[in-house]
Amino acid sequence: MAEPQHLNSHHRRVLEQLQQHPTSRNVEFRDTVSLLETVSDETVQEGNRIRFVLAGEALVLTRPEHKDLDVQQVVDVRAFLAHGGY
Repeated sequence: MAEPQHLNSHHRRVLEQLQQHPTSRNVEFRDTVSLLETVSDETVQEGNRIRFVLAGEALVLTRPEHKDLDVQQVVDVRAFLAHGGY
């Protein structure tokens, strides 16, 4: 998969973290939101939920209690980004 040229180095690092196997447990929510806002076609925030749309697919993330995504959120974001070509 080619590295997207429009992503800055910070976004590329977050993308690498999300794609790590085994799944990283140190992916910060705010960093992930920043990446998703950059690549998504649409972003809508509703309370503690943020809805992203990319390539016709939607992903809703709920703000976690702590700063990091949980494992299921990482898996969901990874699949969402893969569907969008990342």
